[in-house]
Amino acid sequence: MAAVSDDCTTVIIYRGKNKLTCFDCTDANLGNKSVIDIVSQVQQGGNAGFTAEHNDSVHEMRLINEGKMLRLDYIKKDAYFFIDITLDNQSAKMRKCTKNFEDRSVYNVD
Repeated sequence: MAAVSDDCTTVIIYRGKNKLTCFDCTDANLGNKSVIDIVSQVQQGGNAGFTAEHNDSVHEMRLINEGKMLRLDYIKKDAYFFIDITLDNQSAKMRKCTKNFEDRSVYNVD
């Protein structure tokens, strides 16, 4: 799974195991990459008891705030959470999603 900023200067890849790889694609920093450990960032952000279980997963990810923040839709034990990671300092905040979203067809099929 990947997220790309609107100006194509940041590419973030999630390949599992609660790790994100961030690539800086600006001319000055071309090829620079960093790895973000989701669990350690959430723990440092105030949820010290947060651990990752085998069935936990990132359902969706997208860049918000003009590419300065990454939002992860995280599923943990059938509960949905948002994890917002600020890319400048890699600080993370986690909060429970209060409304469940569901894909439904717009067509009535009988």
